[in-house]
Amino acid sequence: WSPAGSYTLILESSSGWPLADGTYSNCTIQANIGTALETNLLTISTFTIDSSFTWPGGILADLEVWLDTQDSATLFQEPCGTGTTPAVNNNDPIGCWQDKSGNGNHASASGSARGALSTDSINTSQDTVFFDGVDTYYPDIVNLGTQKTIFVVFQRTDSNNRWLWNWSASVSSAFIPNWSSRTYFYTNSWTSVTPPAFNANTYYVATGEYTSSTTSLFINENATSTISGTANVNTTGNFNLGRYSSAAYTFLGDVAELIIYDRVLSSAEQDQVQDYLGCKYVLSGTFECWPTLKEVTQIGLTSDPNPN
Repeated sequence: WSPAGSYTLILESSSGWPLADGTYSNCTIQANIGTALETNLLTISTFTIDSSFTWPGGILADLEVWLDTQDSATLFQEPCGTGTTPAVNNNDPIGCWQDKSGNGNHASASGSARGALSTDSINTSQDTVFFDGVDTYYPDIVNLGTQKTIFVVFQRTDSNNRWLWNWSASVSSAFIPNWSSRTYFYTNSWTSVTPPAFNANTYYVATGEYTSSTTSLFINENATSTISGTANVNTTGNFNLGRYSSAAYTFLGDVAELIIYDRVLSSAEQDQVQDYLGCKYVLSGTFECWPTLKEVTQIGLTSDPNPN
């Protein structure tokens, strides 16, 4: 532990939290700290419990893209940089889907390539961007690089051959939820599973993991439902959402949220982001939902019983 200051921790409790969200003063917390799991009492002058994470699952490091349809302040009808008409009504075009990561990696499209706002699409209360299967396409959102972790909440709405994302350097890397009754995760070679891992008209969290030498696709938070490859990842090209790199195989369905990290997240970090998404959209799966997962901001650590 460090001296008094401001800290952010992710704390988990299998039995739920006795405290509601809010700010608390002059508290003593019993915690297991260190590899030996010694029991320590931490005296904290002020701390805040907040179950609505500032960042996806509380994970900020190397967050590169965050597109969130539940934040209406990020949705505009014109392409990015050309207008500020909010997209608030059903079927309003989405010309600019602003990036919440702070990096300016917005999704921008013009004319018929724009998706449409689909209001109350998930659980009759949450919005999505609808991809029409003909023209909807958001190109060049971010450069590929060497390592990425990608999360997307989506549903496909037909059984035709369609691509959800692709890196524009030829067919370097792609996620194809359904192709001839198979799901493909492509990285310079084809890896697939049959029957398709993502059923039509069902929302999922898909997680794509790109290391410098391997790729994996995770379905919801089930680590056994994966498609893995060992091909080298192409380090050139930009991320395109909604179709193959040419005007073909355009996605038909809805996307609620897209999150990209510029590194490979640990298994625990992936779980936290998947929990955040699964719980936020009330998806089926083994998600650990709040109040058993909390972001706790400590301000003013007044004693350290085990400074070593």
